[in-house]
Amino acid sequence: MSKNKKLLIGFLALLLFAMPLLGACGEKEVVKEVVKEVPVEKEVVKEVVKEVPVEKVVEKEVVKEVEVEKVVEKEVIKEVEKGTIKIAASLDLSGPYATAQRDIHYGMMAFTKWLNDTKGGIKGHRVEYLIRDMAYDQSRDLANYKELRDLGVVGMLEGIAIFSAALKPQLDRDKQMVVVSSPTKPVVDPPGRVFGCFSPYVEDSLMIAEPFLEMWKEDRPPKAGFVSMDNPAGRMVANDDAKEWLISKGFEFTSMELVPVVPTDTTPQLLRLKEAGTDIAFGGFVPATGKVLLSDRDRIGWEGVLAAMWPAGLATSAGMLPADVTHNALWAGQGWALPEMNTEGTQRVEKAIHDAGLKPIDNNYCFSGWMAAALLAKGIELALEEVPFDELLNDAVYEHGMYKIKDYDCEGVTRGLTFEKPYVNGINYGTVGRIIDGKVEALGWYPLPFIEGQSFRKPPE
Repeated sequence: MSKNKKLLIGFLALLLFAMPLLGACGEKEVVKEVVKEVPVEKEVVKEVVKEVPVEKVVEKEVVKEVEVEKVVEKEVIKEVEKGTIKIAASLDLSGPYATAQRDIHYGMMAFTKWLNDTKGGIKGHRVEYLIRDMAYDQSRDLANYKELRDLGVVGMLEGIAIFSAALKPQLDRDKQMVVVSSPTKPVVDPPGRVFGCFSPYVEDSLMIAEPFLEMWKEDRPPKAGFVSMDNPAGRMVANDDAKEWLISKGFEFTSMELVPVVPTDTTPQLLRLKEAGTDIAFGGFVPATGKVLLSDRDRIGWEGVLAAMWPAGLATSAGMLPADVTHNALWAGQGWALPEMNTEGTQRVEKAIHDAGLKPIDNNYCFSGWMAAALLAKGIELALEEVPFDELLNDAVYEHGMYKIKDYDCEGVTRGLTFEKPYVNGINYGTVGRIIDGKVEALGWYPLPFIEGQSFRKPPE
């Protein structure tokens, strides 16, 4: 065999030997690649599997966040439920009006306690009542107003009408609202942010004219005059508009007399009324005035009737009446029921006064304080139907509350009260009582007179 053949055979043998080895190596590489790809696929699967829990975790976190939001909402609700509503009064507790206004204060206290105890406050919010003494001092009253405003009071009673009138520009600037006892012409004209929670002085006093005419038995026209305090409140009763109204009702007018708020002797004024043959003298005065007038009237032997715009201005069933005065006195309660009426509403107020441990001199004024607090509470309640608690500012009560009061009886102590723009007084009825043999008798409800130039409520239809 030639050398070349031997080399060829050797090469072929070597090739045959190497091919399985080369094939194995090739297959192993392919297998390796496949094996490598499988783990890669497994890794991808693992990542997908991992992403699923991540999504679930994210979903769980979302659920947790919803739960957190719910908790926050619940906490907010709890805080709202705990929130208190502040109402207040700035009254003359140590000046000439102290006797009456202290009892107004007691009425505000009694209503607030009754409201919290029986109704849980206003829409679940307890009511806090704050009181400040202005001592019949205008600068002190202004300081009281500013302090109470800054304390977040959303409803406030002003005790002195003339001070309320002076406050009107400040109220406009501050967007604040107050209610006032017995509004006078400067308070309500033009209408603004001062609401009358009692009837105006002049309407109150002249409301007595109707029951007096009902009791008049003589054939001649009755003669009427004025004896009133010599201050803005008194002159809101004794004025030319009121005089003309009396004449239009069939009275013959005699004389217009003014006396000091706290007089020592009213004999000259009363003698002029007596000498003119006056049968009834209308006026606006407080207890300090009324006591002297009643005593001087009987001392000079004048049989004329004194008619006051305020019940405590003359006498009460609680002993303010001078012992020697037993007749000829009429008085009006400014829109509220008289305790002597003994209705469900009056019984409620007297029980509330008792339950609060209060001992007023005159329950009539407690009724007026109750009425004022009830009106504020109703205005706040109506405002809360439109604004959330955290937006319950004084201005919200003005915008969304007071003018929505319709036919409200102040929890049984008034006829239905309605406030309509632009009128800031919604009272159409008051009560009248008289003194017979030293005892107070309630004559009942009477419509308030509408006196041109003096009345600033919606005219009767």
